[in-house]
Amino acid sequence: MILWAIINVLVSSMFFVTIRAPLMRAYLIINYVLVVNPSFMWEFFGLAHPKFILGHDMYAVALMYMAAFNTVLGISFIALMRSLPRSKAATRSIVAHRLNDLTHVNRIVWAVMILAAIGVIGKVGLDSLGVLRMGQAVAEGAGGGPLLQVTKVIASFDLLALILLGELRLAQRQPTYLTRMALPGLLAVVLLLAIASGSRAQSLTTLIAAALSYRDVVRRYWYVVYPLAIASVPSIFVLFPLLGFYRLNGYNFAEARQSVKMTGTTTSENLLDVIVTRLNYQEAIARAVNYVELNGPQGGAIYWNNVIGLVPRLIWPDKPEITNDSRELGHLLELVTLNDESTSIGLQVVGESFYEYGWLGLWVAVFQALIFAIIHKNFFRPGLPAAITVYTYACFFILQRDGYFAVVPGLIWLSIGIAFFFAVLASLLSRHRSIQMYRPTENPLMLQRGRRR
Repeated sequence: MILWAIINVLVSSMFFVTIRAPLMRAYLIINYVLVVNPSFMWEFFGLAHPKFILGHDMYAVALMYMAAFNTVLGISFIALMRSLPRSKAATRSIVAHRLNDLTHVNRIVWAVMILAAIGVIGKVGLDSLGVLRMGQAVAEGAGGGPLLQVTKVIASFDLLALILLGELRLAQRQPTYLTRMALPGLLAVVLLLAIASGSRAQSLTTLIAAALSYRDVVRRYWYVVYPLAIASVPSIFVLFPLLGFYRLNGYNFAEARQSVKMTGTTTSENLLDVIVTRLNYQEAIARAVNYVELNGPQGGAIYWNNVIGLVPRLIWPDKPEITNDSRELGHLLELVTLNDESTSIGLQVVGESFYEYGWLGLWVAVFQALIFAIIHKNFFRPGLPAAITVYTYACFFILQRDGYFAVVPGLIWLSIGIAFFFAVLASLLSRHRSIQMYRPTENPLMLQRGRRR
C-alpha cells in the first residue's frame, strides 16, 4: 500500500509542476488529502479509519487505479488545452464584461451588494421550502421542481458576489473605502449563513473565498499569515464535529456546544478524527474496488442521469429522482450500520468510475479533463474580475462533486445561475454608458489609467 501511495505522490507532483492551472493543482491537492494521505497516516502514525482492514489488498488496488486515473487525467488535460478552441460566447459575455473597467468602481460595488442581498433573499426562500439546512427534506409542495431550482440559483448570488467583490478589490491599485468596508461585511454575512445551514462544505468554501479575496496580503505578509493559518487549523476543524452536532440537535448551537463538550475529546483529538476519518475517502474507494472485484461493476447506468436530468419536470412530471442512493451505498460497502438511514457515502469521481466500470472507468478521467479544460481555457484570465469570478465559482462547484452521476445538469444550472447573475449586474450598470468593455487582448492596467476603445 505504501509503495502505491508514494507512486501517487510522484504522479501528482509531476503534473503539479508541469500543469500551472489552479483548477488542476487544487484537484491534485484535494486528491492527496482525501485518498493518498490516509496511507501515510497509518504507516507513520498508526492512525486509520475505524473500518480499516489491516493487510487487505483492496487499498493497494485502489491506489493503483488512482495513479492510472490521474495519469490519464493529466495527459488528457494537456492535450485538450492545446486542441480545444476558446468559446466566443464566453469572451463576449464574461471576459469582455463592462465591469472589468473600474472607472465607476463604487457603482459596481453597490450593484454587487444588491446582488448579494438578492442572494440572501434566495436563502430565505430556500428556508421556506425546507432545504436551506443540511438534511432537511423538501417541503410539501416544493417537489424539487422549477421553483426549487430557481431559488437555488438566486441563493447562490451571495457567494458569487463575495468572490466578485474580492476580485474587484484586487483589481484596484488602491481599493476604495466602500470596497474595503463592503468586503469584510459581506464575508461575515455569507459565513454566518453557511454555518447556519449546517454545511461544512459551504463554511469551508466561504473561508477559502475569503483567503482568495486577500491573496495579495497573504503573498506580501506570508511570514505572518502562514504561521497564523497553521495555528488556526485546529480551531477551524472543530467546525466539523460542531456542525455535525448542530444538525443532530435540531440546529441549536447551545446544545451542539454542550454535545461537543460531553464527548470529552480535545481539539487535537478532533483534528485527528477529521483527518483520519472524515477526510478519508480511501476507505470508501477501496471498499468499492473490493465490491467490484467480488461482484463485478455496476455497468454505468447511473450516468444516464446526466441525460434524464436535462428533461424539465414541466415536460416530465413523473421524472425519477436523480440520485446515486449514497445512503444505500454506505450499507452495501459496510461502512454504515443498517439502522443508520441518514449517513451518506461519497466515492469521489475516481471511486465512482471504478464502481461503475471497473478498470474501464479510466475513460471518466478523459471526461473530467474535458470539463477542467473548458473551465480553465475560457475563464482563467488574471486581471479580469468577471472572468476570474466565474473561474473560481466553477472550480468550487466541480471540485466539491462526489461523483459525476449528474454533473451535466449541475453544470447547466451553474451556467444559468452565472448568466443570470451577470445579466442582473449589467442591468444595474446600464445607466452608465461611459463604462467601456475590454478587448480581450488589452491590458487591464492601461484601461484603468484611462485608455478607451
